[in-house]
Amino acid sequence: MCPEYEPTVKEQAQITIMDQWQGIETYLENEGPYLLGDRFSACDIYLQMITTWLEDPADLLNTFPNIRNLVKLPTIVTTLIRGSRKAKKLNLP
Repeated sequence: MCPEYEPTVKEQAQITIMDQWQGIETYLENEGPYLLGDRFSACDIYLQMITTWLEDPADLLNTFPNIRNLVKLPTIVTTLIRGSRKAKKLNLP
């Protein structure tokens, strides 16, 4: 990649990523609280996991309140805690 284009590519990538998050936000606003409407699924856990990969998840969660609400729902938190306990019993990392 040519260095003179790098900031432009990064900026466009950020715009594209935010557009994708906005699509999820809009869907949750209209169809939520879960990605499958009223039904909790592994998709919701996966979305929560993806938010933890971000450099600053707080920025994303402050920008998109429906995504924030989803990843903080008791169903997801409880599932993650249970999964963590099972992983510890199996000596998984």
